[in-house]
Amino acid sequence: MPLHLTGAQVSDPPTAILLTFTSSKEQNEPLVALLDSLRNRYGTQLRFLRIDSEARADLAQSFGVRSTPALVLIRKGREVWWHHGLPDELALSQLARQYLHHIEAPPNAML
Repeated sequence: MPLHLTGAQVSDPPTAILLTFTSSKEQNEPLVALLDSLRNRYGTQLRFLRIDSEARADLAQSFGVRSTPALVLIRKGREVWWHHGLPDELALSQLARQYLHHIEAPPNAML
């Protein structure tokens, strides 16, 4: 069964999906750098969806987003990890250990 998120259809979902709720008014370079690092480490096995919380207030509300940035990790159709604000290295290490440990990172990738 296809998964529908913000107008996108994912017929063959990756191992996990990271929803990143942001504001169109924000320029968050540290968040962009963090997401690029995760993308380099986990490649296509972790899908990244950026959602403008103002343009999609209905979706942000359904996930309980009250401030941005907010990150939600979804595995097997369930929310398994939440973080409000920019995650630090400890939060990302815990995320990787607990939910992404089975995803093979490229050998030269660094997080």
